Amino acid sequence: VGQGVEVWERLGNDLTNWQLVGRDTEYGSGPAYGSAFDRRGALYVVSYDGKLRRYEPGFRGRPLVVDTRSGRRPYSVAVHPSGTRVAVGYEDATAADVYDSRSLDWLFSAGTRSVNSGDLASVAWSADGTRLYAGGSYSTRSRNPILSWDRSGEGRMQELPGPRNTVTHLL
Repeated sequence: VGQGVEVWERLGNDLTNWQLVGRDTEYGSGPAYGSAFDRRGALYVVSYDGKLRRYEPGFRGRPLVVDTRSGRRPYSVAVHPSGTRVAVGYEDATAADVYDSRSLDWLFSAGTRSVNSGDLASVAWSADGTRLYAGGSYSTRSRNPILSWDRSGEGRMQELPGPRNTVTHLL
């Protein structure tokens, strides 16, 4: 209770002058950790209430809300450069799900059969949108690899060398 999201807009060049554009406190239990804007200004938010939300540009009207598919605690969301898809990573699952950006319909989960521990909390798209990346607390041989899928997440998975600690954010 009391969880949610606020959107603020800076007015002019003065860094001290801000205006509240919108607020949504109709979130279930738990915080909202992940958010991303698309190029049109639509805002996507994931929350530990197990929901993915899309707010229209300008924070007008009620958001479109769907239950996430693979985990109860979605942690991050990333918008594909084309604006047609969003990826979601989970703090409680070894999954990276891809949803249609307009309808929020689930499209597919990136192939993670060999990922058998930890989570894939952080997701990101390559700048050209051809690759989906994910990382988190999943570890192998004392490293936390970054996973990468070609074909915009629908292709073959590759493990890239990662840090020795949990991946908490990817860009």
